[in-house]
Amino acid sequence: MFLCYHCQSETPLSQAIRAEIGGKQELFCCNGCLSVSQIIHNSQKEAFYRLRGSSSLAPISSELHYKEASINSEFTYKKFVSYTDSELAEVDIAITNIHCAACIWLLEKVVSEKEGVHSMRVSFANSKAHVVWDDSRTKLYEIITSIESIGYHPVLSSPLGEELQMNKASKDLFQRMIVAGFCFGNIMLFSAALYAGFFSGIESNFRKMLHYLSWALATPAYLYAGLPFLRGAYYALKHKVWNMDILLVFGVSLAYFYSVYVTVYDIGEVYFDSVCMIYFFVLLGKYLEMQARKKVGEQIAILLAELPETVVRLKGGTREEVLAQDVEVGDILLISPGERIPVDAELLSSTAFVDEAFLTGEARPIVKKEQNELLAGSIALQSLIKIKAKTTAYDSTLAVLKKLIENAILEKPRIQILTDRLTSYFVYLVFAVAVLTFAFWLWYGSPFVDSLVITISVLIVACPCALGLSVPIALVMHHSILAKGGILVRRSQSLEFLAKPDTIVFDKTGTLTQGNFKVSKENVSSQKIKQLVSIVESNSTHPIARSLLAHLQE
Repeated sequence: MFLCYHCQSETPLSQAIRAEIGGKQELFCCNGCLSVSQIIHNSQKEAFYRLRGSSSLAPISSELHYKEASINSEFTYKKFVSYTDSELAEVDIAITNIHCAACIWLLEKVVSEKEGVHSMRVSFANSKAHVVWDDSRTKLYEIITSIESIGYHPVLSSPLGEELQMNKASKDLFQRMIVAGFCFGNIMLFSAALYAGFFSGIESNFRKMLHYLSWALATPAYLYAGLPFLRGAYYALKHKVWNMDILLVFGVSLAYFYSVYVTVYDIGEVYFDSVCMIYFFVLLGKYLEMQARKKVGEQIAILLAELPETVVRLKGGTREEVLAQDVEVGDILLISPGERIPVDAELLSSTAFVDEAFLTGEARPIVKKEQNELLAGSIALQSLIKIKAKTTAYDSTLAVLKKLIENAILEKPRIQILTDRLTSYFVYLVFAVAVLTFAFWLWYGSPFVDSLVITISVLIVACPCALGLSVPIALVMHHSILAKGGILVRRSQSLEFLAKPDTIVFDKTGTLTQGNFKVSKENVSSQKIKQLVSIVESNSTHPIARSLLAHLQE
């Protein structure tokens, strides 16, 4: 076994591809990694490997997913591209396989240096790139191919619709979390002085000043950062439903107003730091959950992102380019080799080779005959084919699959229904324990203030936020991780069943193995014959042709 020079994935030495990079002989796991490494070195971006360190990448796929005519069409520009005040074009691109900061550095360097590109910024938090360029000097397709050329998978991201709403909600949650964290951090500085003064003594004026400063910082955290919980508690009480928000708000409010009382009358200790800390960590949990859901949403979007934006339709003996979403049942379409089929259709040509791995995981091409059904998302290979649309883009197999996955994310498995039910009972239980605690300490002879402080501690410590958030976050992350591996879950209950078996039997040979043809033995020694084979197969998209070319390139 050896580690690939580019992606550092472990590969059998017998499959090694050897090449000279930077004056040294290096080993690669595939031609994709070799090509990308050559591009990186030729463009003098070798610093990528130093910045990456020991991080491993995914092996590179050398197949391009986009067609130039589709990407540069007016339909694509209208849907994905916007313009700045200075008439520069801008687009958001989701990059699905960013692994580390070195990936971001390489992407920004390569794309920014293209002619006409004004700026390229990549966010590691959401793997989104924002590109601004002069469309008169370079086109969107050239930007997309430059990203693909260095081994990354770009997916055009629409600035409209659900994604915009989710980004807005995520930004709002993040801002509230930052306010709570900022206030919490600064109040802790004052608290350190107050804790030290509690044991070693502190002047009354200094203690008052620190109390008032803490109050000033805790108030925006209580009102702004805590607004979602205050609102949730209000509506819960209005509808006579007890939930986590009531418990959280009640405990935090007692701590806040008790601390205000202590500050004004200069008695006891304040707990403003606890107010900010609790809101900060609960908001952090909710923010992480939202980011996880966002990731799953992006994985679902990728299902449809590789479909062509436009397609050639035959109408009255003439060809016309139309939006894929405007295709109607019964339309006759022409699909070029290497192009994805936009809708479920019936084959009108005599035969066709199609790649359905995108949907079924079947790695080998399927031979289709006239009147056979073709699935949306599959790739036409080898030759131009004529098809008849049987569905619209909204009713295709792929669109139905997308809806099933979305429903699976929303569906609650039994374990989540159980935790939700436990949470509701737990709220009643905690309130009962808090009341009994307060009554006990008063009866025991403790001062009212001490009894109240102990009660606040019970309410805050026992808040079941972790219980309520843990299962949804775990499920969302599970969907996300499985989607990245090409596994799409139709029912959330499946995840519970999958925890029980100790043996799984598969019958999908091409799914679990590489699924590509590979030359295992060669009897040809003539270089001329090899060159002729290479020329003959160079324009073919057939899997055997591609395997021969890959072997000859080695």
